[in-house]
Amino acid sequence: MGKLDFCPYDGKKIDPNNLAYEVICADGWDWNRVRNETVISNKIRSYILENDVSRQKNLEFVDREQHVVLLAGQQKNGKNGLELLKELVQNGENEEQKEVEGILKHSSDSFEDKMKRIYSMRFELNETDTKADTKADSEGLKTCEISGTGLQFSSENGLCTFLNEAADPVFYALPCCPYCHNRLPAGWNEADDFIGISLLGSHGAGKTSFLYSLFNNKAESLAQTVLLKNESLSIRPAHFEKDKKDTIYAYVSEQSEKMCTENGKCPVNEKCGENVPVFLRADYGKGADRKTLIVGIYDEPVSFIDRLDTVTSVSGNQLLNHLYADMYLFDPRDMGIENISLKRMKGYSQFKKCSAMSLAEQAEYQKENRDMVVNAKKILESGYDRDTEEKAGNYIPTLKIYEHVVSMYRRYADPEYLSNKRFLGVVSKSDLLRGKLSSDYDELLYSREKTSAVDAEDIAGRSKAAEKMLESYGMLGRSSLHMFEKDYGKGISWHSISSTGCDAVENDHLLGAYAPVNVGDPVISCIISRIKELNWA
Repeated sequence: MGKLDFCPYDGKKIDPNNLAYEVICADGWDWNRVRNETVISNKIRSYILENDVSRQKNLEFVDREQHVVLLAGQQKNGKNGLELLKELVQNGENEEQKEVEGILKHSSDSFEDKMKRIYSMRFELNETDTKADTKADSEGLKTCEISGTGLQFSSENGLCTFLNEAADPVFYALPCCPYCHNRLPAGWNEADDFIGISLLGSHGAGKTSFLYSLFNNKAESLAQTVLLKNESLSIRPAHFEKDKKDTIYAYVSEQSEKMCTENGKCPVNEKCGENVPVFLRADYGKGADRKTLIVGIYDEPVSFIDRLDTVTSVSGNQLLNHLYADMYLFDPRDMGIENISLKRMKGYSQFKKCSAMSLAEQAEYQKENRDMVVNAKKILESGYDRDTEEKAGNYIPTLKIYEHVVSMYRRYADPEYLSNKRFLGVVSKSDLLRGKLSSDYDELLYSREKTSAVDAEDIAGRSKAAEKMLESYGMLGRSSLHMFEKDYGKGISWHSISSTGCDAVENDHLLGAYAPVNVGDPVISCIISRIKELNWA
């Protein structure tokens, strides 16, 4: 897969030395105060873009935050916005620039410790302890104090902080794609490898629920240390916690909090945004032998795959070639087990997801029916309902989606594409199988007691049990299982999960306590596969 030298959102090649940077103000500061009280001032500067909306183009939800972006250099070998801003700070006084010791001293510190020291109280990188000492010293990090401006500038590995004279953060500049201005994952520039995992499946199969459950409470489902060949594997979000301007991750975190509670709110059947991933960072080993893998989780990129005949071959294939695995989620109700259905409370099942016509559509409707009384229900459109979709013949099971995706790969991707790709089969909503299977499979159907560490062999054992369950109960059919093995050259693995662990009213709420089952297994299994492939273990 290789290093992350391309945009992980659309595949465009990026120059690591010419990025855009998003400005994030520290606690107690906002952009107006920064302009009023620093050398930046209220002057219009061409390299600073305020109220940027570039990233919103690919999002299906409202991006409520203001984004201030330092633009990438517009000309070849030109300076980017960060460099120009540094020059502005430096030229604010005529005195000779002084070099002082950096605010970080321990070059052997972990990435988390470095980030905590740089960003202090503002950002918690997968930690709840925010007592990091921002005034600690380190080798390799230079701080330039500019007399008269009241600002200091610190940088390490492309991560930049502007501080006041008391060494308290004023604002940060976080690296973004120079084109779409979406945030690059934390640690992208020091990672040894990048892979993508695409989530695919039918409406109602549980893709969005899986994503919310996986990242709930700072990816608690992945918090256990995985022991692999006597070395530890740690998997955490590659995002800054509590940063509401980290658009897609902030949205996923917000929605997961609503779902992953007693009688929590189920997600509606929609994806967060076209081809917009959330990221994980997997660290394996320790010391000089430590390796880092960035993982992008892509929520149903079928629309992108459908445009393979029209997207540019350079960027399209670049992104496709880094989608290491396809994760297909199968609803148990489509797998040949009889009398499986979600429980519904009386009354709630009568409610369906609805969305209002757009203002333009409402105006057109009223124009065409100006002599009629238009009832409110006339301007509502009924959303997805599984029973209705099945009766109308519009429901497409995951197996059909699989056939479509593979056919598109074969038609438009490189000839060897599928031979370099891994298949992850996931039986979602496994709680629906309780009482239908023998007690031999209880490990796949019920949540287990959490421990601080888990052996990689335990995850492999559950994967083998899931495959045996498919064969024993004739789920999907033997011909389909053989088809998966034949199509995907990097191998296949099966997993049984429940994103919520309890019954639910579709598009409404959980009917009990949130108790996920084996949610992290498919992702951990995929990461382990990649680590072994790279001979890290």
